[in-house]
Amino acid sequence: MAQIAQWRQLTPDDRVVRLCLMTNQQPWGADSMPMMHRLDSIQTLGRQWGDERLFWYARLHQVKIQSIAYGDDRKSLTIFTRAEAEMEQCPQAVVRAAFYCFYGQLCYNYMDFDKGFKLLFRARSMFERIGYANIPEAVIYLNLFGSHYCGFEDYQKAIHFLEKSLACPHQELYPSYMTLNTLGMAYQRLKQYKNAERAFRGVIKQAKNANSPAYVGIGMGNLGNTLRLMGQNRQALPYLYADLALNEITVPENSAITCLYIAKALLALDSTAKAKTFIARAEQLKQRSINWVRTSYPLYYYETQTLFAKKTGNYRRATAYLDSTGLLKDSLRAVFSNKILANAESSINAEQYLSDLRQAEAQKQYAINIRNLMLVALLMLGLAVAYALNQKRRALQQQQQVQAARREQAEAQLANAQAQLDQYIDSLKNKNDLIEQISGELASARRDPDPAQIARMTALLDSVILTDKDWLRFRQLFEQVYPGFLDKLHQAQPDLTPAEVRLLTLLKLDIPTKEMGSMLGISAESIRKSRYRLRKKLDNLTADAPLRSLIEQL
Repeated sequence: MAQIAQWRQLTPDDRVVRLCLMTNQQPWGADSMPMMHRLDSIQTLGRQWGDERLFWYARLHQVKIQSIAYGDDRKSLTIFTRAEAEMEQCPQAVVRAAFYCFYGQLCYNYMDFDKGFKLLFRARSMFERIGYANIPEAVIYLNLFGSHYCGFEDYQKAIHFLEKSLACPHQELYPSYMTLNTLGMAYQRLKQYKNAERAFRGVIKQAKNANSPAYVGIGMGNLGNTLRLMGQNRQALPYLYADLALNEITVPENSAITCLYIAKALLALDSTAKAKTFIARAEQLKQRSINWVRTSYPLYYYETQTLFAKKTGNYRRATAYLDSTGLLKDSLRAVFSNKILANAESSINAEQYLSDLRQAEAQKQYAINIRNLMLVALLMLGLAVAYALNQKRRALQQQQQVQAARREQAEAQLANAQAQLDQYIDSLKNKNDLIEQISGELASARRDPDPAQIARMTALLDSVILTDKDWLRFRQLFEQVYPGFLDKLHQAQPDLTPAEVRLLTLLKLDIPTKEMGSMLGISAESIRKSRYRLRKKLDNLTADAPLRSLIEQL
């Protein structure tokens, strides 16, 4: 009863904040039943107090708690998928947006980036229409958006959302030192090292105040790495050593990367032998971690080994590590690609459709209200006319002719008003039919297709090879589909230029000339000329093997 009294005294916004704080304390994979019972009680209170937003927020957090109880992204996704139809009917737009936000985050964790970002952008669009100032727990969503943009290397947008988050009230919902750490990483990636340094020093200070030694270490490690990137290797080492000492046991995956930072700083200071020990220590920490596969550890490891090999004069080994670094970067970009983000960004257009639909529905409701208002006005007019006629008939029996004329005039006005009303209703009906047609088409356009496995050949045909990096990715896919083709082509015609090799691969795929030009970034006419010159060149070299015959034989 004391708890109920406390909840009742809170403002509606503070109730939402308290609800979020309460469910944030639920451990991953823990027994969900006690928390589910508490949320049932909060739903009941929400209905009793007429606080519909609290009722629906409690229902949303029940979905979250159920998904947390599984401790597995796949099963958690099932919970959100089952709840989607129910939450779509929620009359509270902010709760629906929060549901899309949490659902999108789960899809993101499960590597379903396309669906995840569509849900996140839908949530973001709804939040922006509502206004973050009207959302008491906005700090949670702004941090989530900032983290995702940072993960997909759109650092300017990440900074926008993270700085907006720091200006929000209720920082207790998402510790500001965590926000500052992500903000510092975005600045660091943009090489705005002074801003990054300031952010990481803020992480250290606030994490100390919050008694979070793990984040004190993380902040020190990131600050040390920022100083190292600024060329201040000697000043960086104390911070990196402090991070390692604080987090070596509790966060081995983070400490493994810190060891590589230390090794890079030592190599810059010509302390090669000591650097080697920290490279080995990084590998030991990696073996102790179960989460290292989701970090950038392999990339940092190859980079550090490349530097070490160069420092020790083993240039062959340095070249091998450098090649591995390049391949790994290409592999990472194939998954965490700005193109995925750009494609997801285009789904904002769907929000325009939703906005148009809402506008059409609002117009429809407005038309209905106007029609009802006119009906009421007409009814009142009729009653007033009838009353006036009755009164005049009683008072002025001697003026029957005048009364009859006035009655005819009133009836004419009434008939004219009725005709205008009928015409307006017909107009409304035509508009309503058009709105319903648009709504149907809009719903059809928004219907997501069933996810399907994209075949390698489809990925190949959808590729563009305008740059060397694009060509490298294209070539990897091509060789999976046509293994040995390029090697045989090189053996048959070793003097082919890179541009001629690219043209032959596209000819092998029977790609139309226009699309071929788009992939290569040149006109269709240039393609025809290049093909003519290539055919002439090959005919001169191998008179018995024309262009098409050569391609088919390989």
